[in-house]
Amino acid sequence: MSRVGWTLAPRTDPLSGERMDAWTHASGLVLLHFPKPGFSKAFAGFAVPYGSVHTAFESDDAHRVPEGSAHYLEHCVFTRDENGGLLSALSGLGAHANAYTTHTHTLYHFTASDAFEASFRKMLHAVLRPELGPERVDAERPIILSELAMYRDEPDSRGFTALLEGLYAVHPVRGDIGGTAGSVAEIRSEHLRAIHAAFYAPRRMTVAVVGDLDADALLAAVAAEVDGLPVSAPGAPRLPAEPARAAAARTTVRMDVAMPSFLVGIKDPAAAEAGSARTPRELAVRRRAGRLVFETLLGSASPVFDSLYADGLLTDSFGFHYLCEDGFAFLAAGGESPEPERAASELLSRMRAAFRNGLDPVLFENQRRAAAGHFLRSLDSTEGCGLSALHAALAGVELFDYPGIYDSIDREEASAGMRFLLDDGLESAAFVLPAEVDGP
Repeated sequence: MSRVGWTLAPRTDPLSGERMDAWTHASGLVLLHFPKPGFSKAFAGFAVPYGSVHTAFESDDAHRVPEGSAHYLEHCVFTRDENGGLLSALSGLGAHANAYTTHTHTLYHFTASDAFEASFRKMLHAVLRPELGPERVDAERPIILSELAMYRDEPDSRGFTALLEGLYAVHPVRGDIGGTAGSVAEIRSEHLRAIHAAFYAPRRMTVAVVGDLDADALLAAVAAEVDGLPVSAPGAPRLPAEPARAAAARTTVRMDVAMPSFLVGIKDPAAAEAGSARTPRELAVRRRAGRLVFETLLGSASPVFDSLYADGLLTDSFGFHYLCEDGFAFLAAGGESPEPERAASELLSRMRAAFRNGLDPVLFENQRRAAAGHFLRSLDSTEGCGLSALHAALAGVELFDYPGIYDSIDREEASAGMRFLLDDGLESAAFVLPAEVDGP
């Protein structure tokens, strides 16, 4: 089989011995192949660097699309077509498929034990050459509106959106990933076509395949689908300048819930400061360092969690997340609580006190080892390996860079990088309260 038009850059992880063959097509598409001899199940995933915050961008022209357009396009690619939809077609072949949209990217993937090549070709065609005519787009609208209505009945979703509205004044991260009923009603075929041309072009896409697969068959399938595609200017997102301070100190949502809940958020202004542009590796290091810091401060083994749980302020629903992207970053933490106001206040106070006292070196090192171990274990799974590779590619680093990234993280430097935790005016709290409870 001819490999004309492809260049190969093989990589081997020195720790696990795993091999990754990075193939780059003349179109710019990157295919990451992880050979897994003897594995019965195989994985394929397609990563697109377009998410909900990219409502304004430039390619051949300047574009502004309604909120929720990234999610709408994912639906049009994945869920339906004249033959019943990609999801149905893949299921008919025995593949287990999924897709999702985040603030910054869209990802499509499937696993299959049989008929992998047929499934791979179907998803390739759907992602690279979707049907985006007016009838197709209009057919998906009621499905998306129904999905949005469902999420509006979920306390976790409502609370998280309320928190982002409290943290951010103008940045599009404050909006729901799926948009609103009003914005979804405005989305048209030309919006989705413009997005697809700018961000779903082969040169913007990374494909990962994991399993006991024939490399030549994979390369041929990709080349057959990519050849002849139109070429347009690459999309360049345009994001507004966001004030450093939180937009509001608190937001409140009232709905039918058995127990109230809370989320405390702290905005990390470093991600949006002028002149703070970081290389992809620097951003990856900051993202991992932040997660180690917060796992040390708020994880299930931390004194802060133990004390709040012992006082009855937290339940097993408690969770936290540090999201760090190019242009925005924040910590969010919370869950259900019988005393949400007090829980939010005490969480913020005790976390800051623990941070001022310095991160526990033993606990930090344990968290670092656990994270590194989790990474190595993910390479043993077809799906875990493929998804990790795609997330690394979206972050602008190679999958096998991560052991070195973990080794490079110093506890004191990591702590110094998270000092925004102590700054006033960056925090906001969101509360989901029972409908019959009056707010303050």
